[in-house]
Amino acid sequence: MAEFVDDFSDLEELGIDIHEKQDPLTQAFIKAADHMQKLVSQLDNDTLLKQYALYKQATEGPCTIPQPSWFDRKGRAKWDAWHKLEQMPKDEAKRLYIDGIRSVDPQFSHDSGDKGWVKVSAHERPKTPEVQTAIDHVKRCNVDALAEFLEKNPHEVHQLDEEGLGLVHWAADSGHKPVLEILLRTGVNLDLRDSEGQTALHYAASCGHVECVEFLLEAGSKVDAADHEGNLPIHVADDTVRGLLEKS
Repeated sequence: MAEFVDDFSDLEELGIDIHEKQDPLTQAFIKAADHMQKLVSQLDNDTLLKQYALYKQATEGPCTIPQPSWFDRKGRAKWDAWHKLEQMPKDEAKRLYIDGIRSVDPQFSHDSGDKGWVKVSAHERPKTPEVQTAIDHVKRCNVDALAEFLEKNPHEVHQLDEEGLGLVHWAADSGHKPVLEILLRTGVNLDLRDSEGQTALHYAASCGHVECVEFLLEAGSKVDAADHEGNLPIHVADDTVRGLLEKS
């Protein structure tokens, strides 16, 4: 469930001495991390989480810290993003991190004035036309595009992505009731479990999305569906929707 992540202001604390002479790649990485602080307010949560994970991988290596509790949504999202990088080498993480900054601000490389930057930017991958997935349509609430996509790819309505979530979970997490309506018409199981046993009602309740909770309850979502840790939707519910669940 999306939450705001770090502002990347803790550069020295994470193992890089900015006063020590570094190789060109690390110099470029440090400048990119510094520039990141100027871009935070312009970025969506998905981009922030990706950059956070690459930053941690580049400075600390693979994630070895314990998985946060499900109730710590911010910490859990950050842990998941970092852990997913597995054994990615630090240098590769640095390059991908820099690529991420340049994709948001293409002029950044021209402003850096660092000779080493040319060497790093040589790793830039050629741009290809963006392919819109079902999850892209869900996140952007593109209901017409989603309906057309699922008509051609009906099997995807119940698939879980690499993060262990289905389309119905993303819709509930984002608070997109129109998307939930499309998914219901397409035949989605509203009680589809994610990789941790949570349903769409867990997500909508936790985020406090009143309209989505009301819709899911009216559509017959189970209020007694427990996740792998034994939590019912009401156990994780935001105060704004707790009353709705208590009445069900």
